[in-house]
Amino acid sequence: MHTYRDAIRDEEGKFAVKYAAILYPGSHQSYSQELEALPANPKHPEKLEKQLDRILNIALEVK
Repeated sequence: MHTYRDAIRDEEGKFAVKYAAILYPGSHQSYSQELEALPANPKHPEKLEKQLDRILNIALEVK
């Protein structure tokens, strides 16, 4: 997934994607602040909800 993230550039050649994640039915894996695998098991939706809440709070922080 980092290959796709790094390949997407704007007109000036700068990285256009700041964060990338995949959903899969396993446990949460963080590879860096910008790259994660999120738990998406239909039997345990609360795990994904917790991670999405964390990610959105970071993204929406007013600086």
